[in-house]
Amino acid sequence: MIKIFISSTSNDLKPYREIALEICKNQIDAIEPIAMEYFGAVDESSVETCLRKVREATVYVGIFAHRYGYIPPNETRSITEMEFDEATRIGIKRLCFIVDPEHPWNPRFIECSQQDKLETFKRRIDSKMVRASFTDPQSFRSVFVNSLRDWLSEYRSTKMTQAVDDEAFDSILPEEPSLLVGREQDLAFIKDRLKNMDTTRNSAVVLQGYPGVGKTTLVKKIVHDREINGQFPDGVLWVNVGADPKIVDELQTLANTIRLSINDEKPEEMQNAIQKKLSQRRVLLIVDDVWNADHAKYFNVVGRQGAVIFTTRQNSVAEAIQRYFDNPHLQRLRHLNEDEGYELLSHVEIAPQFSERHSGAARQLVKDLEGLPLALKVAGGLLESRMRRQLPVTDLLGSINSEKLLLSAKVEERFDAKTGTTPTVDYVFRQSTDALDEEARIKLAELALMAPKPATFSFEDLEMTWQSSNTILIISRLIDQGLVEPTEFGRFQIHSLVMMHARRLAEQYGILDD
Repeated sequence: MIKIFISSTSNDLKPYREIALEICKNQIDAIEPIAMEYFGAVDESSVETCLRKVREATVYVGIFAHRYGYIPPNETRSITEMEFDEATRIGIKRLCFIVDPEHPWNPRFIECSQQDKLETFKRRIDSKMVRASFTDPQSFRSVFVNSLRDWLSEYRSTKMTQAVDDEAFDSILPEEPSLLVGREQDLAFIKDRLKNMDTTRNSAVVLQGYPGVGKTTLVKKIVHDREINGQFPDGVLWVNVGADPKIVDELQTLANTIRLSINDEKPEEMQNAIQKKLSQRRVLLIVDDVWNADHAKYFNVVGRQGAVIFTTRQNSVAEAIQRYFDNPHLQRLRHLNEDEGYELLSHVEIAPQFSERHSGAARQLVKDLEGLPLALKVAGGLLESRMRRQLPVTDLLGSINSEKLLLSAKVEERFDAKTGTTPTVDYVFRQSTDALDEEARIKLAELALMAPKPATFSFEDLEMTWQSSNTILIISRLIDQGLVEPTEFGRFQIHSLVMMHARRLAEQYGILDD
């Protein structure tokens, strides 16, 4: 039985919900619509009921107009957004339909007080989820019928493929990114590496790079590549480790994915059991965002017919991981060059209007932000928002390097469906500085005393600024955390975003007040 969860605000979209319910019931396939019409009024005591119903669904359908919806007490999100987030968390297909913003709408059904929350929510709905926009009930009927028909065809095809090999592992993977700029060579090299791997040895690829350089985005692209999926027919598995992982929980999740029952809660025993299960399987395992090599070792579980890809921002972790494998390869991701950065900004999902009308300023922005994809996406989003409102951007360009503006901006692509939170740019870098000891953190803050552009310096500059006998040890720690990068000319460089973060640290320590 196919179960379709229909989510929307209530009174304003009642005719559209009725159409969706009617169409679902009239399909040849056995479809059970799940909708609020069938489980009563919603209040704070029944929020979990809504989320449980989402978890029972095969596919999620979201219909959105100009109301954000009911926010239960002690919550910051509406039930409508929580339903979307739950569908995201469990990894089911999401079919979203958004009203054409230019179409006239009954003012009674426009929730002006929550427009900021609504717009933020809509921005998170990736273009891949939006099957179509609609204007009135008739247009909605048309687009919903076509979208449901297409999805059913895709669903049947998937089921038939799974039936051919019931033993293939079905892992919940992050969605494929629609945008990948400047990584074509990296992608081709990794694919070639995996294609020609030595099956007599354990193979691994370690991707290391600056925070926000695009490691996870690249790996997301890899796992959805048809050739890669063909090479690893037993499945692609994904584990996100993070800075403070619960290793037993992550291993248990992996065990569940490969249909393995484990009664032991000792990491070493769990690792051995998983390793035995996968020893002859052609699987690709992604271990994302590793902060500690001791954590990584527990995911050396794939046999010689498979491969593992690790991502990390830390140099020492990248180097240490290689010791666990017979056939490792370390690949470091660079920042984008000017043309690549401009191409990223110009993309329809980032800042197309700004890049077209202010091409010179856009290229200068790429230089100012030193080609870091995370910084370009955030800054581009701020500028494009001004452009869409027909507002000037000159003042915003002048303050785009302000730590208050850029560091406080939210990174929408890193939304955490488990917590319902979106990290700021500052948080992304604070994860690295929090991992430092107090001495190294203070010395990073003292770098804010140097000229921010160009943020390069020699070892002698460091000795003069820090006045420390531990200069070698401290700079090594900063390099290890990916906060400082050595250059080929015997100098060191610090990215503009890290310099902004260093200035914020310097203010906290009172260094800039001296």
